[in-house]
This record gives sequence, C-alpha cells and structure tokens, in this order.
Amino acid sequence: MMGYGMPGMMGNNFGGWYFSSFLWQIIWLAIIVAVIYILINSLSSGKKSEDRSLQILKERLARGEITQEEYIKLKDALSRS
Repeated sequence: MMGYGMPGMMGNNFGGWYFSSFLWQIIWLAIIVAVIYILINSLSSGKKSEDRSLQILKERLARGEITQEEYIKLKDALSRS
C-alpha cells in the first residue's frame, strides 16, 4: 500500500530531500568560490614576482652595481619572460 507514512516514498522524507539538495548546492557554491579564489590568487602572485624582480633591478642600478645599458638589457629580458 502506498501512503504518506511509508519510508522511502514521497511522504515523510520529502522535506529531507529538499534539505539534502540545498546542502549540495551550498557545497558546489563553496567549490566554485574556492576555485575562483585560487585562480585569482595565482594570477596576482605572478605579477608580484615580476614587480619584485624589476624592483631589485632598479635597486642594483641605484647602488651602481649595473650600468644603464645593462639595466635596459635586463629589463627587456624580464619583460619578455
């Protein structure tokens, strides 16, 4: 006999189905947000290392460790890589 009280049917467990569906939506949303965060973080870290390399190059020029010509060559090499 089918009725609302039978376990596993659309009766009493229907509210649990909605909760489990909602829970999966939250899990997927958290995964998507995490992936976007990781992508943005990895892209910005590449820029930071490039900026740091250029900063070191400028410091070496200021200390007189390299000449203006060497600075230009190294700066071009950094921009190509």
